[in-house]
Amino acid sequence: MANERFEGLYGRLYDAVMQTPALRRAAFSLWGSAEPLLHLDEIVRAAADEAAGATILDVPCGGGTVLPLLARAGFHGTVIESDLADAMMRRARVAHRRLQPGYDVRFLQADARELPLDSASAHGVISINGLHVIPGPERFLAELARVIRPGGTLRLITPVSSTALRSRLILSAAQTLGITPAAPPTLDELRTMVGNAGFQIRRSLGGTSITGLECDRP
Repeated sequence: MANERFEGLYGRLYDAVMQTPALRRAAFSLWGSAEPLLHLDEIVRAAADEAAGATILDVPCGGGTVLPLLARAGFHGTVIESDLADAMMRRARVAHRRLQPGYDVRFLQADARELPLDSASAHGVISINGLHVIPGPERFLAELARVIRPGGTLRLITPVSSTALRSRLILSAAQTLGITPAAPPTLDELRTMVGNAGFQIRRSLGGTSITGLECDRP
């Protein structure tokens, strides 16, 4: 059900919001504390600078959400756009054709928990609002640790379960509508999961309803 929601009108609206800073700020200011999304362009720019001339994996990529953000950041290198859903891959390819960015793009339709990529093949990973819709998020994080080269960086943004009333109401509605399959982890649980997967948290990107972590792969 969650995939079907994202593949339809909701997914198209989500991409439009995420790719437009003013719309993103307006939409996610309603959620509660969602600082990483309010500063998403800066986060993507840091990833682009770190991985200049190398490979960034964007997973799950949705409809090519970060492609225009990377273009605005002046990224030069290769981006692997990976998602499991047919509709997401189609929309990501359309977004790429419309954008014609100054970097290479590969499209990889795959389960995020079993990526057909060599170990240590990505300089960095960007994962935006995907962890909470993937069954077995621990396995997902372990797979990201496998494909990131030593010294590479994961920039992870995800909703977390918090005590904030607005956040609890929105997550409850999302579960009822089938947008999210289950309640996301708490921030403490997320930090533990990331550490167990083999990452070291470099810094928090803020947010208590939608949070972000910048993690190194030792």
